Amino acid sequence: MTRSRLVREMDCDELAEWIAFCNVTGPLGEERADINAAIVAATIANCHSTKRTFSPRDFIIDYRPQKPAQTMEQMKHVGMLFTVARGGQIIHPSDPVTQ
Repeated sequence: MTRSRLVREMDCDELAEWIAFCNVTGPLGEERADINAAIVAATIANCHSTKRTFSPRDFIIDYRPQKPAQTMEQMKHVGMLFTVARGGQIIHPSDPVTQ
């Protein structure tokens, strides 16, 4: 359901009831199915493993896109941009420090 359809078809009280329901019952739909499948997978893995214990979390796939880690140069660049944006001055190690 889109946000505009939700606003058009559901009032605030009903939305609050659904939020409360989800807080009590846990996730619904595909996320719930993934959790149920992970519980089964962990149970089977634990029946066949003597080396370690598995939890459902070991079998849940994270579908969020993974951002590559920033390099040190990228972090320095962001820091310099933030410094300049806040009115600071960039002083390079080779520059003499001025008071």
